[in-house]
Amino acid sequence: MAGSAWLALRQAQEAVANRRPEEAHRLIEPLVAEGYRRAWRLAREVVRAYVARATQSLDHDNPDAAWRDLLAAEALNTGEKAVAELRQTLARLGMVQA
Repeated sequence: MAGSAWLALRQAQEAVANRRPEEAHRLIEPLVAEGYRRAWRLAREVVRAYVARATQSLDHDNPDAAWRDLLAAEALNTGEKAVAELRQTLARLGMVQA
């Protein structure tokens, strides 16, 4: 598994670099479940990529896409502060729209 774990991490890094956080998420999810430290570090980068894309979606007036990215970021459960801030922003936007 060590060789395939290395390959999955490498592919996930490339996916993050090319702004494809969902692909990176899919690749690292089993590694995070197995407790790979490098996968946990990379998960934080994936979460930041989700938050960045959600912020862009909000800038383009697309809150549905922002919510999808938020939920995906929360699924990784990294404890990033930016995720909580994004949730608050989206909740406030929902309250304003209501």
